[in-house]
Amino acid sequence: MTFIITRFFWLTSAFFNTVLGIIGLALPVIPASPFFILALISVKKASPETHQRIIKTRPFVWLQGKFPIVGKWLG
Repeated sequence: MTFIITRFFWLTSAFFNTVLGIIGLALPVIPASPFFILALISVKKASPETHQRIIKTRPFVWLQGKFPIVGKWLG
């Protein structure tokens, strides 16, 4: 039961952080990057399988190559 509640919390957090990140892309007042980073961390905690799928995408592999410290932190 607690696993379901915890997973729901992390998935909800990932959804809201993604929405706030998209809003941050449109509005110059709100930074988008922290919200996308929080969304990725939330997905990592909610579903390790989905996190593995995300970190194997081309943009994330590029990010790891360009900024290894950020790649280690998110990976």
